[in-house]
Amino acid sequence: MKKTIKTIATATAVVSATALTVNEKAKENQETKVAQAENDAQVAQQTAQNAVNQKQSEVDKLNSQLSSVNTITLPVGYADAIKA
Repeated sequence: MKKTIKTIATATAVVSATALTVNEKAKENQETKVAQAENDAQVAQQTAQNAVNQKQSEVDKLNSQLSSVNTITLPVGYADAIKA
């Protein structure tokens, strides 16, 4: 009887230790997944920001080119007066 109780106690201790180890590993895996997801989100945000910055640079360049072009605004009716 004592041997059976001892065996049951040992088995219970082993099961408890195994469950604890499994829980710890699951927690570590979850923390790793969260950290990876946060990193992925930061990379995606930086990639998007880089694309926005590149396009804004292109817009600024085009605006600069447009502002340096000499334009003449003719008064209303001036073109018709020349044709006449």
